[in-house]
Amino acid sequence: MATGISSYGITLYEGTSGTMTKLCDIKDFPDLISDPNLLDVTTLSDAMQKQIFGINQSDLKPFTAFYNKTDYGAVTERGYKDSDGELNATHHYALKFSDGSGFTWDGMHQCGMSGAGVDEPLEFPINIIFLSKPKWAETVSLDVS
Repeated sequence: MATGISSYGITLYEGTSGTMTKLCDIKDFPDLISDPNLLDVTTLSDAMQKQIFGINQSDLKPFTAFYNKTDYGAVTERGYKDSDGELNATHHYALKFSDGSGFTWDGMHQCGMSGAGVDEPLEFPINIIFLSKPKWAETVSLDVS
């Protein structure tokens, strides 16, 4: 019999030291896989092209949250600041599922404002640059070392 879990209870965490804390409630999250570069290792003896995996691409991943000034202000304050330039700290992130498992990675984030139409809720994207490959854990630790 197949089993699974729903997206209910998924939480996004962030921190720079100590313990990560909830960044804000999110509506959705992107695919956590990044396409690796493919390296051509075909020789003149090969009847078909051969490739091996190269390094993963550092993608921009959008997480979506519903806008309210409290969450937007908090997420913005904890994010990348143009004025800090190269002094911006690398942040630690976790996406924790309802069963306690999930993924952790390092990166940086900024947020903006999505467009909206008539009678729609306001949303804002939290754009995270992944600086490390997401690591799956059976039990996500929110401790930052």
